[in-house]
Amino acid sequence: MAHTLGLSAGIGIAFFLFSQLQMFGILPPEKWIILLFFASLSFFTHRIIALAMADKREKFIEYFLASVVARLLLSVLFVGCFLYTGVYSVRSFIITFFVLYLLYTFFEIFGLYRSLQRDLKK
Repeated sequence: MAHTLGLSAGIGIAFFLFSQLQMFGILPPEKWIILLFFASLSFFTHRIIALAMADKREKFIEYFLASVVARLLLSVLFVGCFLYTGVYSVRSFIITFFVLYLLYTFFEIFGLYRSLQRDLKK
């Protein structure tokens, strides 16, 4: 969880610096909402994984796959709602969204891998 908070803070700082350097057009105006969505989605995923770890790992795969499906469905719903209501720049919105999706997914899997490696050594 600490790695995800660090990632969110780092991305937030990068967003702030991009806006201060007046690099308009690179990031959509909805960038803060996208970042908040991924931070909350990551918290939700970590809670599901913690629940799976507490359940003696008998149903770990089911919990993990449920979190992946929930992440995918919530992401599609989020993008769909924003595209339906209209965004300033569709291309920059979608590129920003999917770059952050890949970053958060990578860090989630990396953190989970490290956690499982540490637990296997015990």
